[in-house]
Amino acid sequence: MIRDTGAMDRPVDARRQSRGVILPLVAVLATAGIGAWVAPSVGRWWKGQHSVASSRLRFGVVEQGDLISDVFVPGRLVSASHPTLFSVAPGIVDLEVRPGELVQKGQILATVESPTLESELKQQRSALDSLLSDYKRQRITNQQQNLTNRQRAEIARVNYQAAERERKRAEKTFSEGFTPEYELSQARDESARAKLELDHARQTIAQQKRSLSFELMDRKQRVDRQRFVVAEIERRVKELVIRSPVEGLVGELFVEDRDAVDERRPILKVVDLSVFEIEIEIPEGYADDVFVGALAEFKIGGDLVPGKVTRVAPSVTAGRVGGTASFVEEPPTGLRQNQRVNVRIMLDRRPDVVKAPRGAYVEAGGRHVYVVRDRIAYRTPITIGAQGVSEVEVVFGLEPGEEIVISDLSEFKEAPTILLY
Repeated sequence: MIRDTGAMDRPVDARRQSRGVILPLVAVLATAGIGAWVAPSVGRWWKGQHSVASSRLRFGVVEQGDLISDVFVPGRLVSASHPTLFSVAPGIVDLEVRPGELVQKGQILATVESPTLESELKQQRSALDSLLSDYKRQRITNQQQNLTNRQRAEIARVNYQAAERERKRAEKTFSEGFTPEYELSQARDESARAKLELDHARQTIAQQKRSLSFELMDRKQRVDRQRFVVAEIERRVKELVIRSPVEGLVGELFVEDRDAVDERRPILKVVDLSVFEIEIEIPEGYADDVFVGALAEFKIGGDLVPGKVTRVAPSVTAGRVGGTASFVEEPPTGLRQNQRVNVRIMLDRRPDVVKAPRGAYVEAGGRHVYVVRDRIAYRTPITIGAQGVSEVEVVFGLEPGEEIVISDLSEFKEAPTILLY
């Protein structure tokens, strides 16, 4: 008799049977989930030729709006008025002040002892006194001569009047037959002679009066010229006492106390603290863009003060172009000579442009930038237009809203794509 397999069968628990089916299914599903989660990372890893930590990078967002092309340059406050005072004559200088000392307008700063100039003043004053005496003497002489001439003229007039009366009397008596003809002729001749003498006296008076007036005028002009000479020397003597032309401080001394100085020798410099300007140093790369009249801003003590560029040097020194800028409004109080100032110069204003934060890519040439999409940085060619200190205009290659890498790109090694983790 053949035996069946019944003896080999055993009853099976239904729960154990379902567990044996579920466990493999769970394992398959878990594997699929992990694969779905890892797949994007694997894809990004596959796309990225290099990988860089995001924490080591700086990012910026491309925007659209107005761009101000500007440049920040160092500045230094200096006095716009700093006159240098000179000696007007050779002598010995006595200094009354020291460098850095505050002075008032009109305050005595130094005195020059000049015996040469003082002696010349005495000589010229003496010459003036002599010319004044000559002028007064000539004026008295003119008065005397004019008086004498008037007397002669009066005598000539009286003589003429007497001769004229005698002529008229002779003519009357001659007509009545009491006077001979020769007496009438003699009376007429005497009247003519008296008339001639009177005319000559009057002409002589006029001629001598003009001559005396000319002589007196010449004397007066000599006196006036000498007065000018004396006044000029007196002015120079007065200027031997050197006074401050402005309120400010003593900037620099060019001589020591009791030094012998020559004429036109600089003694000291005074700095006017009421009128300031700012000396600026423009990088050579911006020299062609900065122009006289360009608007500027000065950062002084946390405040922004408006100004403008007033001078740009034509030459370059050590990679810098010198210039000056001035305030367009009343400057703030408390300014100091040689105080450091940050100066922002506005070069251009571009309305409604695509702009990006300035970064290392600009200094690297500005031809490429890395655009970040889904943790992958793509090397993208761009064209840069106007440049500012914090932003640049992007003429081609970027759109508003895109995120770019603005930090140093040297470690990217110009790879087309970079994985950011």
